[in-house]
Amino acid sequence: LQWRRQQYPPGPCGRFGGGSVVYKNQLVVFGGRSFADFFNDVWILDRVAKQWRQLPTTGEAPSPRVWTKAVLVQHTMLAYGGAYWAFSQGCHGNDAPGTVWSLSFQDNAWSRFGPPALPPAEKAA
Repeated sequence: LQWRRQQYPPGPCGRFGGGSVVYKNQLVVFGGRSFADFFNDVWILDRVAKQWRQLPTTGEAPSPRVWTKAVLVQHTMLAYGGAYWAFSQGCHGNDAPGTVWSLSFQDNAWSRFGPPALPPAEKAA
């Protein structure tokens, strides 16, 4: 096994902690953060064309986040977890526990799956 550095035209800004999958021999990267910003965008690296492109998506997208986990299931990327995490402010989860985000590569549409919303807590009299 030998690592080789590949040169590609500019794509997304430098970032860490994004989720990624490989779909049809293309690297798909979702979200992450730089030291200044959090992201919820989707970028695709086409290794054959040797170029990056930002994927326009529809539907309700996940909020910007870092440390998201992603897997590919057929033509869909499933993303779970992640947080808005700042060194000075600590870590805050973005979703209700159990929420999963789905991005279909057939129509580039986001969908949210998760537990039903919890009813508001009753206040003591």
